[in-house]
Amino acid sequence: TQLEIPGITLHFWLEKWNEEWKEGHIQQLRAVGENVFVLQAHTKNGNMEWVIRLPGLITESTRKWVPLASQPAWIRSAKKFLENARIEQIVQEGLDRILRVECNQVTLIIELFGAGNFLIADKQNRILVAQDAREWKGRILKKNHEYKPPLGPTAWNQLPQNADEIFSTPQHHTVGRWAVTRLGVPAVLSRDWIENGCKLNPQSETLSQKEWLVLRAWLEK
Repeated sequence: TQLEIPGITLHFWLEKWNEEWKEGHIQQLRAVGENVFVLQAHTKNGNMEWVIRLPGLITESTRKWVPLASQPAWIRSAKKFLENARIEQIVQEGLDRILRVECNQVTLIIELFGAGNFLIADKQNRILVAQDAREWKGRILKKNHEYKPPLGPTAWNQLPQNADEIFSTPQHHTVGRWAVTRLGVPAVLSRDWIENGCKLNPQSETLSQKEWLVLRAWLEK
């Protein structure tokens, strides 16, 4: 079973990473194994590293990683855009498993879902480099196309005002399913979270405005 970091966990790490990495400079992005990469930056706190194992894991690292002798072509293409780029901020797409390392000239986008992906986009959000170029209905991840994130989990300050909005897309059949897909709550926790935290039925396919206000207030708190 592939381990995946929940979007809500990324949300809590983001403040720490911004404090440590902001105004730092990217030194390198290198492959160190099959689908394993290390992003290194020089910051006010010294050298910092993330190890990223696609499709779904990212963490800090202090281990001595040895880059592969032969680097993937996309990393060689990314080198001219990333090395010595100044980090302005690190942001998350809503509560989705997507991190954007926004630099002075480009943005490094790390997708930690599905098969995983690295992309580099310019300030107009136009893709310059894609680790894995893909195309399907409604979404194109290829050079010279605009980067558009998928519909994913929503941050707390973006929650809808009305209960009927949470069932506005086909994949949200139940309150529990909505919590997983739109808030990033791990599926194994969604039942306990809704039943005990909000006193609601996670299998319910309807939600009154009063029930939604209770749930919304609990989430914001």
